[in-house]
This record gives sequence, C-alpha cells and structure tokens, in this order.
Amino acid sequence: METKYELGSKTKSKVDPKVVSNESRYTKEFKEQLIEIHNSGIYSTAAECARNYGVPERLLYQWLDANKKQSKSSEHILELAKLKKENAQLKMELEILKKATVYFAKQMK
Repeated sequence: METKYELGSKTKSKVDPKVVSNESRYTKEFKEQLIEIHNSGIYSTAAECARNYGVPERLLYQWLDANKKQSKSSEHILELAKLKKENAQLKMELEILKKATVYFAKQMK
C-alpha cells in the first residue's frame, strides 16, 4: 500500500513494507517500489531512503546493484542484436560493391 504526502517542496511516498513469512524477507513489489522511489530522486542518498523505509542500507544497496546489473544486461543484449543486424547489412553491401567494382572494371577495358 502506497500513500503520498508532501514534505516541503518534495513529494514523499510511504510504502508499506509487507513481509513474506518472516521479518527478513520483503516482497518483490516492495523492492521494486523502493528502487523506483530511490531512482526518482526524492532522497539525496540511498542511505536516507533506506532509513525512512526501515530497510537496512546494505540490503537496499544490494537491490539497487542487482537492478542496475539486470537493466545493463538487457541493454547489452538489445545492443548486440542491433549490431549483429547492422554488421550483416554492411557485409551484404560490401559484397554488392565488390561485384559492382569488378563489373565496371570489365566495362572500362
């Protein structure tokens, strides 16, 4: 459950840290919400964000690091696919240009 309230010029979201089975396990939704709140820039540091939501700083840093690695991995996969497609296109164009060069060289003789 998320509630929003304003504090000065900053809007602050309050997330209910629902726990699964034991007190040390947070739900996936809670983790995602806290990462989103941190990335929004409401808090100046991750430590401040963690303190305000009752999460150990180390744990929030682990979640942020895992999220960063996952998004970088997805970006790299997309970029690699794009580059492979572009490389295939360039190889095809090079072959066409080589054949055109041979053709026109024969025409010049």
